[in-house]
Amino acid sequence: GGLTVVSTTFNPDSDFFTIILNRSLQVNEQPTLTLNYIGELRNDTDGFYLSSYIRSSDKVRRYLVASQMEPIAARRALPCFDEPALKATYTITVEHEQQYRVWSNMPIESSTPQPNSWQLTQFQKTVPMSSYLLALVIADFDCLTQNNTGRFGNITTSVCAQSEKKDDLNYALEIATANIRDFEEQYQINYPLSKCDHIAVPDFDAGKELSEIY
Repeated sequence: GGLTVVSTTFNPDSDFFTIILNRSLQVNEQPTLTLNYIGELRNDTDGFYLSSYIRSSDKVRRYLVASQMEPIAARRALPCFDEPALKATYTITVEHEQQYRVWSNMPIESSTPQPNSWQLTQFQKTVPMSSYLLALVIADFDCLTQNNTGRFGNITTSVCAQSEKKDDLNYALEIATANIRDFEEQYQINYPLSKCDHIAVPDFDAGKELSEIY
C-alpha cells in the first residue's frame, strides 16, 4: 500500500528528527519525502548566516548571506542526513534581488527575472557529496576569473570580493590557479568540477572554496 506519515518526533539533544511511517520500507524501495520548512538566517556563523561589511567609498553598511556547514551546521540550515559518510545530491534554487550575485558549489543552470523585479537563479545538480560541503553566498561582490585552468585547462577559477577591492585580487587569482594545477599533478586526481570559486567573506574563519567536495 501507499506510504503515509503517522507521526514525527524531534530530539534536541541528538538533533534527530524521527519520522514514523505506516509500514516498513521494502528492500530497494525508494520513496520520495517532501518536507516544507522555514530555515533560520542566523547571526553567528553556523548554517546560513547574515554577514555585512562597511563600504569604504561611502561608509554604507552592505549585507550578504553566506554559509558555513562544517562540522555539523548543515542541520542548522536544512533538513538533511548531516553525517560525512552519507552522500547526497543537491539542487539549489535562490530567489534574490537583482543587485546581488549568487554562488554555490555548481555552475548556474538558469537565471530568470521575476515579476517582482527579483531574480530566480538555479544551479546544476551537485555531485554526490557530504552535507558539510554545501555552500551558498549571496553578495554584491565582483570577481576576477581565469578560464582554462588546471592541468588539462578544463576548469574556470574565480576569486571574488567587495567591488572596491577587485584590483587587489590579481595575486589571489594567480595563487588559486597555480594551486589547483599543482594539487592535480601532485595527487594525480582530476578536479571533478568545471569551476572553482574563492570568495572573501567577512567574519568567515574557515576559508570558502565553493566547489571543494572532498
